[in-house]
Amino acid sequence: VNPEKKQETCISSIERTRSEFCTIVKKQISSTHTAVVNNTTDIKQMFSKKIKEISLIEKIAKKSNIYKRR
Repeated sequence: VNPEKKQETCISSIERTRSEFCTIVKKQISSTHTAVVNNTTDIKQMFSKKIKEISLIEKIAKKSNIYKRR
């Protein structure tokens, strides 16, 4: 059948496979990006709340007599 042992590939099959692969990779990248953005936003909100709480405590402490003795 193939006496010269040529290695031929079916181009249409490869293109379809690459297309499917690219689609899967793009979906994975998109979902990963979305997850990272959501996690970053959540972390940012948690830290901003803590910073506000600390600054409120610092304001109260600065008004106290003990802080003024330093």
